[in-house]
This record gives sequence, C-alpha cells and structure tokens, in this order.
Amino acid sequence: NPRRLIGTAAIPIDDVGWAVQELERVTKRGLRGAMIPIEAPEDLPPYRDPVYDPFWAAAQELDAPISVHILGGSRFPNPFAFNTSEEKADGARTLMLFFCEVMWVFANEFMCGGILDRFPKLKLVDSEFEISWIPWFMNRIGEPLEQLANRLSMPMPKMRADEYMRSRIWHGFIDDPYALMVIPLIGASQILWGTDFPHEESVGLGAQEIAARTVGGLPREDQEKVVGGNAAKVWGL
Repeated sequence: NPRRLIGTAAIPIDDVGWAVQELERVTKRGLRGAMIPIEAPEDLPPYRDPVYDPFWAAAQELDAPISVHILGGSRFPNPFAFNTSEEKADGARTLMLFFCEVMWVFANEFMCGGILDRFPKLKLVDSEFEISWIPWFMNRIGEPLEQLANRLSMPMPKMRADEYMRSRIWHGFIDDPYALMVIPLIGASQILWGTDFPHEESVGLGAQEIAARTVGGLPREDQEKVVGGNAAKVWGL
C-alpha cells in the first residue's frame, strides 16, 4: 500500500554502473534508498575502493539512504542453512560473526576507508544489529585506533568514530534490552526503532507494549524521534 508504506530497494553493486542506473530507476519509482550487501564479494575490491564512488555519489545526490542489514549479503555461510555436523558445531562462532560484521565494515571501509569523508551528505543505516554494541565499538576504535594508526601508518578519518556514529549513521533496533541505557550515549536522533513484523525476530502484535517498555523511560521528545521521527527525517517523509 504505497499510501502507508515505502520501500527500500535491494541492490547488488558488483557492477557499479548498473547499480547507479538501478538506484536512479527505483528512486524515480518511489522507493527510498537501497540496501546493499554488508561487504563486497571476496573476488571484488572492498567498498573503500574508488571504483564504488559513483554509487556513493549517486546515493548522496538522490538523498537515498544506504542500508546494510544483518544477514544481508554477508561473506559468512548462513547458519540457518547448515547441514553437516561440522557446520553446526561451528554455528555459535558463525552467528557471532554475523552480529559483529558491521563493526569492521564501518571502521575499515566507511570511516578509515574515507567513504563518509568523501561523501559528507551520504546517509548510512545499520539495520537490526541492535544498539548495545555501539558504545563498546565507539570506545574501542576511538583512542586505541588512533594510537595504532600512528604506529602502523594507517589511514585515518577526519572525525573520531564516535562522531560518525552520532551524526552520520543511523542505527536500527527491534528489542534491545539495554536500549534505555545506551540511547543517551549514542544520541536519540540517530536511533530507529522498528517491530520487524512479521519476521520471526519481530515483536509480534505487542508493538505498543514493547515500545513503551523499550523507550518509555526516555524524554517524550526522544521517544517521538526513536519510534518515527528519525525515520521520517532519514527517508524524507
């Protein structure tokens, strides 16, 4: 129902020229932004490579937010498709890698890789990774990264990691039990809450109760941002 819902395109960017054309096509059709694989396929350059710059430029020009989604185009085997006993025995490790993958992509590609600096109006969204990992992430690639970068001659972004996470990236969650504690550390303006209905991970039909429990302790202004206001801003509603 286009009167109630908006869509986000799923766009592989193996062929950057095609991906740019597809992003232009779907935005003209009314879709808002695109979801891309979390990482480029192993046989292609990483996202920090300038070969992808035309896509980031198009997304910036079209004001099309770019999302990366948990389990979306990961390089790791899908644990839900494991068949052998060896695969299942390694399932916990693989599952943890899924949860953490966005961390090194943000750090190595979008921050230290310069994407967010080269395209200062590009909007980036991490979807359904929850948010309680973010304070730890901001701390671990803050001062420690700067110390290592000086020793190893690593490329460094223009801002600190916590500044990108608090201003350039929006963070989606469903039912994080630590949300009330960490939202003030990140900033309510960067948080996107959703029910994920009707997926298996969704909160089901109890959305109002879950929302009250999850963000009810925030100031009213921040509640309105998290449950809808931020999404309207990011996707231009």
